[in-house]
Amino acid sequence: MFPIIDAFVPFAVFLSIVVVIALILRHQYRIKKLKMEAIFIALKRADSIDVEIIEAIKRDDSTLSKDLRRGIVFMAFAVAVATFSRFLSLLRSPELSDAVFGLAVFPAAIGAVYLMFYFLSKK
Repeated sequence: MFPIIDAFVPFAVFLSIVVVIALILRHQYRIKKLKMEAIFIALKRADSIDVEIIEAIKRDDSTLSKDLRRGIVFMAFAVAVATFSRFLSLLRSPELSDAVFGLAVFPAAIGAVYLMFYFLSKK
């Protein structure tokens, strides 16, 4: 229909994936940087080096909470893709909408596995 728009849509999709990955990596870097700064501050203020303090600062979140967060994020992504496919059926063709809706199954399955890990490891 519009050649510029038709070429821009795949570019925007891949660019958004790159931006999301870059933001995740930046967030992880900032968390590691804050942990290292906390260790240096604790070492400067303490008269003696206490291993328990350093271990408490370095300790990651439990894998249980990470599984829950990842499961929720994947399920939300699957819902977003499914909702997008429904809007796509109104704007374009139903066949394309069904294909995009089928793509929503993959993040939903990954999210379901993470949530299953969360609920099974709680027991």
